[in-house]
Amino acid sequence: MKTIAVVLCLCAGAWAQNPPAKGVAKGTAGKAKKAAAQAAPVEPPKNARRISENVYLHTDAKGQAWQWRRTPFGWSKFPHDETRPADAQLPAGMVAEDDGDSVRFTKPTPFGIAKWTKKKDALDPDEQAVWEKTLAARK
Repeated sequence: MKTIAVVLCLCAGAWAQNPPAKGVAKGTAGKAKKAAAQAAPVEPPKNARRISENVYLHTDAKGQAWQWRRTPFGWSKFPHDETRPADAQLPAGMVAEDDGDSVRFTKPTPFGIAKWTKKKDALDPDEQAVWEKTLAARK
């Protein structure tokens, strides 16, 4: 067993010592990494308006509205679509309750009921729509 482990370690060490591929000039890999590092980071402009935690809205010089979303892989930019019907976007079964300067939300999920609380001035668009619908139902 020890012999197998020693042979595997030696093979791994020899494999790690392979010379660079032919036709690739020395130092070009390092230059490519430096150029990639110096490239401007893709992120929303400084004057973009925050919609929710990881979503920003920006209108460019041509008048086109763009939505920026942070994903696990970086920022994504795509055209903003304002033609969505309001009621179609409300989460099903989401309930809002007044809690002083905050709003308490409950929503059924496949794993049970999700509960959270947010300040009234920090609601995202979905939460704001549910809160407004709750207020309208009270009247």
